[in-house]
Amino acid sequence: MPAMKFRGVDFIDFDTLLSDDERLVRDTARKFIEENLVPIIEECNRAGRFPRELVNQWRTSGSLAPRSPDMVARECQTSNTDW
Repeated sequence: MPAMKFRGVDFIDFDTLLSDDERLVRDTARKFIEENLVPIIEECNRAGRFPRELVNQWRTSGSLAPRSPDMVARECQTSNTDW
């Protein structure tokens, strides 16, 4: 049986406390999980394995270690490293 998508029931009205940027981060993470993890999580659980194949995808999407625009600007000004 496939896992159900998260319905987003907000009993304590938490969404009203989030900024637009915070909602964007939440929605992006939720979309990644629904598209990439949910389809394989049962198999991973039964096999007792961590889905390492998703780590690089998550990292390259910028979601694993998001940075603020100020941090990116500082890095660009102070770093001569080729990424």
